[in-house]
Amino acid sequence: MIIESKFKPWPGIANRHLQTLAGPLLISTRYQPNRWQVIDLPDDDFLEFAWFGKEDSPTLVISHGLEGSYQSHYIQRLIAKFLKHQWCVVVAHFRSCGRNLNRSMSTYHSGSSDELGFAIKVIKNQTQHPVYAVGFSLGGNVLLKWLGENPEQTDIKKAMAVSVPFKLSTCATAISQGMSRIYQKHLIDSLKLKMQQKLSENLPGPQLSSSVDLSAIKNFWQFDHYVTAPLSGFESADDYYQKASSYQFISKIQTPTLLLQSLDDPFMTEEVIPEREQLGPGLILELSRYGGHVGFLDHLNVFSKDCFLARRVFDYFSFDSRSDSH
Repeated sequence: MIIESKFKPWPGIANRHLQTLAGPLLISTRYQPNRWQVIDLPDDDFLEFAWFGKEDSPTLVISHGLEGSYQSHYIQRLIAKFLKHQWCVVVAHFRSCGRNLNRSMSTYHSGSSDELGFAIKVIKNQTQHPVYAVGFSLGGNVLLKWLGENPEQTDIKKAMAVSVPFKLSTCATAISQGMSRIYQKHLIDSLKLKMQQKLSENLPGPQLSSSVDLSAIKNFWQFDHYVTAPLSGFESADDYYQKASSYQFISKIQTPTLLLQSLDDPFMTEEVIPEREQLGPGLILELSRYGGHVGFLDHLNVFSKDCFLARRVFDYFSFDSRSDSH
C-alpha cells in the first residue's frame, strides 16, 4: 500500500537542504543514556547499546544512520517524545559508533542485518514487554533487509524505516552530485578518520590492501570499493551494493512495517522509491513531497513541541501498544 504523507513544514523550512541540515545544526544532545550495555558478537567483537527511560515498559529499538549514534538529532527527537510517555528506548549502535572503536578491522555496512538481528534478540530477551524497531537511513536499510530475510520473525511486533537508501548504487551516485557532495564529504571524512584510527592500532581481522591511499578517496563508490568491500567480505562496491540493497528484500516482509520517505531527499533520487508491486504484505509506504533526508521538521521548536517525525513514529507504534493493553 502507498499513502500520501500528512507532513507539512513551515513554508520557510520546506527546502530539501534546510530539512536535512536544520536538525544537525540546531538540535543539541539533551538526553544521555541511563546505562550502557556491551554485548559480545559471535566473531569476538562487540556492540554497544544505549538504554533510556523506564525499562519495564514497551521498548523501542533504534537503528541509526551512517556514522550516527544516540546523539544524532533524529534520535534525540524520538527519545524526547517516547520518554514523555514512559517508554524504554534502546539505541543499538553499529560497530565503532558507540563509545569505543571495535576490536577488529571489520566494519558495519548497509547489509549488517545479522548483527542487527542478534542485537534485537538480546534486547528482546531482557523484557517481557512488546519490542518495536525503527531504522533511519542506513539503519533503515539494514532493518528492512533483516525483516525480508526473516519473514517469520517474532522478536519485534512492528517496524518503521525512514529515509531508506533502497538502491545503494543509485544513492552512491546521487550523493556525489551537486550540493549533495557536501553531505558526502562530511560522511567520507568521518569514515576515513575512523579507519585511520583502526589502522594505527593494528587491529586483527580482514585488512586493506597496502596500495590503498585513504587520502585519495573522495566518494562512496571509492570508499566502498577499497574499504567496505574487502573488510566485509564483498568482491567490490558493485557486489556490496547488489547484495546489501534492501529493495530486493522488501517483497518478503510480513512484519507490519511503515516506510516514511520524502521525494526531495538529497541523498537519493525518486528512482529508488519502490513500486506498489514490490511491497511485501506487511508494508505501507508513506510518501511525502518534503522532508529532505531524515528531516521531517514541521517547525524548529523541537524540544518544546513535538516535531512531525517524532509524532509519526510514536503514533504508529503507540496505537499498537494501546491495543495490547485492552
